[in-house]
Amino acid sequence: MGFIATGCLPYLMRQQAPPAQKAAVGMIAFVTFQVPIYFAILALAGATIMQIVTAVASAIIVLTVSGRPYGLFLEWCRKLFRVYKNA
Repeated sequence: MGFIATGCLPYLMRQQAPPAQKAAVGMIAFVTFQVPIYFAILALAGATIMQIVTAVASAIIVLTVSGRPYGLFLEWCRKLFRVYKNA
């Protein structure tokens, strides 16, 4: 997944991390994971470089805004279905 998701995220997502720091790291991990996948899909679909750059730039904005709400939704689902981090 990348350095942020595998290296920084577990360290910062501990209970001791401030909520703002947890939110920022979660958002960065979400964006850095999604953007390369989106880039690859666009390239495989035959988009031009300009189309890819425009779409990825737009996606970064949308993913940045939606990252925290999506993370909260995932936390709610984990609690709902009793999925524990150390399981």
